[in-house]
Amino acid sequence: MKFRTYVRFLPCFLIACVPLLGHCAGATEQATETGNPPGIQQEKLRILLHGTGVEVVGGAGAVSPGVKVTVTNRSTGDHAEANALADGSVNVVVPGSLQDEYEVTVSNSAGTQTVRVSSDTNGGTVELDELSCYNLSSGAEDRIAQIVNAAPRNCTNDVDCTLASYALRCVGDCGNRFIGVASAAADAFNGAVRSVDDSFCGEFIGRACEGPVRPPCGFPGLGGSERASCVAGECQAVLEPLP
Repeated sequence: MKFRTYVRFLPCFLIACVPLLGHCAGATEQATETGNPPGIQQEKLRILLHGTGVEVVGGAGAVSPGVKVTVTNRSTGDHAEANALADGSVNVVVPGSLQDEYEVTVSNSAGTQTVRVSSDTNGGTVELDELSCYNLSSGAEDRIAQIVNAAPRNCTNDVDCTLASYALRCVGDCGNRFIGVASAAADAFNGAVRSVDDSFCGEFIGRACEGPVRPPCGFPGLGGSERASCVAGECQAVLEPLP
């Protein structure tokens, strides 16, 4: 079953804009240089959450092959660059959030083109089979981070808490990672983790991707064992040293 998330960008056609205005929000800005300027297929662009900001991803044919791609966060001024691959796909990580507006500019010796993209004005979904192996792994890790951060932890004593694991098969990590969560929320938390692992990591493994995988681990429990404990009203995973 495909796991749908993130944002799809819909095209804004130039014929809908008044020519004398020069451009409209979301429209492609044509280069003035002669020749054949690089192109952008706006409908193939996606914004994905990333650990350090957002990642603008374009599948095969999203832009002209080999062009320089610059993504600028119009809200903050941050920008980043990358070169498109031979199939016209690209991914660029830039600081920001889904609430910010972005400009994507492609350029080569023949000219430039620019589109504006924003999650506030464009909606939709992204299919896992459209993502690269890298984006499957990083997307899984970002989604787990959201689940962990949102997990209910309120408690009054230790019996209100339980220990939950959130390791993923497609993220480079040694062994399980644990979190203390409210006992009443444990089933929902574990189900959310399994969903991410089954979808993102299932696609990653099924595609035989090469990339982040769990490295070999040392002897388990060498430093002790973890248990869920209520500390200052919040469930936490507490390490208990071996006797």
